Amino acid sequence: MTRSLFALSVLITCLIISCRAEAQQAQFDHANSLMEQQRVEEAFDIYRSIEETGRLSGKLYYNMALASMYQDSLGLAKYYLLQAGLFPDTREDAYQTLDYVNDQFDRRSAVLPKLPWDRFFEWMGSMIGASTLMITGIILFNLGVGGLIGSWFTNKAAVWLKRSGYATGILSLLLMLSSLYLYYHDNRYDTAVMVDRQAIVYERPSTHSPSVSHAYEGYTMTVDTRRSAGQTEWYYVRLENGMYGWIQQERVRSF
Repeated sequence: MTRSLFALSVLITCLIISCRAEAQQAQFDHANSLMEQQRVEEAFDIYRSIEETGRLSGKLYYNMALASMYQDSLGLAKYYLLQAGLFPDTREDAYQTLDYVNDQFDRRSAVLPKLPWDRFFEWMGSMIGASTLMITGIILFNLGVGGLIGSWFTNKAAVWLKRSGYATGILSLLLMLSSLYLYYHDNRYDTAVMVDRQAIVYERPSTHSPSVSHAYEGYTMTVDTRRSAGQTEWYYVRLENGMYGWIQQERVRSF
């Protein structure tokens, strides 16, 4: 009896989820139809309602970016394109469109080139991922330990097994440390895009504080979530020109 009730509850839950998915797909298709009719504001409202349900996709973000471009909100379009770039099925189209959007901004900030260290870890995070690095590191660590243990029971291959074990062990530790660094970075820092036309970056989280710099639509910045945690209306950010300061949350979109 208990198993039957459990199976029935699972079936009902699956049916509910399926119905919701079909309804949201219908909403998405309707919004696309509105876009074709150039009823962009109505389409964007539907896209946003789908986003609020948590059923996210690259196509949703890409279409929201297109709707934002039609509404002359290039900063918001850049934000959604960066989101769409996180999904494999829309990554190429998103970055191609992002190049076009970046060329449309009237004002640009000085951008410091990223350090090779930062570029390397950024590549590892996007192409491999922290979880994959950790799993690979654990597997290699066990193989290294196995090689060292195996060297105790053989004479012919003892030297080779020892060297292989040490090399594999060192590589595994490097991979696991890299994974921990990526976890730390992902948990502490977010990326934000300036969506207003212009905003002041302050020395402290107050509009009465001295200004540090200005940010313009489309600027990307790094949000220090740990330092920003105590503030409800402010983000502590690092600008692309290397300067740090506080910016009002309503001026940017972060992810």
